[in-house]
Amino acid sequence: MKILAHHSAIGQPIILRGLSDGTVLLSGNPSRVLLQDCVNLRVEAENSDAITVSGQGNAKQWPLVMCAGSRDISFAPIHLASQTVEDSKSAWIDTVPNGFEARPDCSNIQVDFIRGERLHYAVLGRCPNFRLDGAWLRFVSGDFVRVNGNNFQVRDVTGLYSLDVFGYERVHRDAIQAYQEDKTRLSENGLPLLSGGLIKGCKFWMPDTGHQWAKSADGYMFTDGGYEHIHIEGNQLYTNHDNGLRGDVMQHCEVTPDNIFERADGEMPEWVSL
Repeated sequence: MKILAHHSAIGQPIILRGLSDGTVLLSGNPSRVLLQDCVNLRVEAENSDAITVSGQGNAKQWPLVMCAGSRDISFAPIHLASQTVEDSKSAWIDTVPNGFEARPDCSNIQVDFIRGERLHYAVLGRCPNFRLDGAWLRFVSGDFVRVNGNNFQVRDVTGLYSLDVFGYERVHRDAIQAYQEDKTRLSENGLPLLSGGLIKGCKFWMPDTGHQWAKSADGYMFTDGGYEHIHIEGNQLYTNHDNGLRGDVMQHCEVTPDNIFERADGEMPEWVSL
C-alpha cells in the first residue's frame, strides 16, 4: 500500500485528485481539504491524532472538507476549526463554513469522528453508503447532520446548541435531516425513496439559551419522500420544538422504546409523528 504525504502552509488548501489504493498523510494547517476522483484511500494526520482544517466559508458556506467523485474513502478523526466571525449575524453569514461534505457522486465514505463548532451544515452525507461513527458538534446554524443516500449510518453524535442566524424562512434547522437526493430512486407511490439507514446513540441538546442566537430546532426529520428500513435506536433529544421524529411515508422502519425526547418547558410532546 502506498503512503502519500501532503503538507499545507497555513491558510492554504490541500487538493487531492485522482489518487488510489493507499494512505494519505496530511500535515500543516490547511484552510480546506478536497478529494476529487479518488478511490480506496485512508486519510490520516501525519503528526497528530486528528486532521485539523481551519478556514471560512467565504459567504458561500464552503465546506472545510469535501469529497467529490470519490469512493471507498475513510477518514481518521477530523477537527474542523472554523474561523467564523460572531460579531453579528451578517458577519456569521459571510464567514461560516459548512463542515464535512460527501457529494452525491461519491460512495462508501466513512469518517471515524468529527469535532467542530461554529459551522453552518456541520455534516453532509449526500451519497450512498455514508458512515459517521461519532461526532461532537457545537453552535450550528443549519442541520447538524444531513444524510441523502441509501444505507447510511450515523452513530454517537453529540450536537449542542442550534443557532437561528439565517432565519426560519431561509434555513429550517434540524438535528438530523434525511431524504433521498437521487430523484430517480422512487417508491411505489412515485416518491423519492431513501432505503436503509441507522441512527444510533446520538444526543442533541438544543435549548433556547446558552448562546446569543440559540433557538430550539426540530429533531429527526423524514419529510421529503418515502423511507424504508430505517432503524432509530438509543437517541436523546432535548428541545422546545414540537417535532421529535417526524416522517411522511415510512415502511419497515423501527423506532425503539429507548429513544428519549424532552422539553425544557415541561410539556409532554409526541416523540413520533407519522
